Amino acid sequence: MWILILIRTLVFIFVFLMLYLQPLPLEKAENLNTLTATLSATLLGFVITALSILTAASSKKAVSALQESGHFKNLTNHLFFCSGFLLLTVISSFIALIFDNCIPTYIIIALFTISLYDFISSGVKFYLVINM
Repeated sequence: MWILILIRTLVFIFVFLMLYLQPLPLEKAENLNTLTATLSATLLGFVITALSILTAASSKKAVSALQESGHFKNLTNHLFFCSGFLLLTVISSFIALIFDNCIPTYIIIALFTISLYDFISSGVKFYLVINM
């Protein structure tokens, strides 16, 4: 678990510094905020759907075996972290759009990068759990 936190922190710092050193013009920042809000909201819908599939299938034999082995809890925790980061990205993007970029774009892009990393790693874990 600590390795995931370390990776998230390093990604956030790298993207934050990369975009902080080269600021974007205001017009591009608004377009980027719109894009991150749209993509994050769409990905959040996919994560919520994955959580609902896992919840609906909890009475199945395979899912009960996953619960006994501990993989089910690991997967759901990972999906909840992913949905939390995506929700944070959506909210910060909407705030930046409504209040004229009061949140710097580089913070929003760094949050989106972490969310995208979590989404991909959640998809890989979901695939591995389904194919067990």
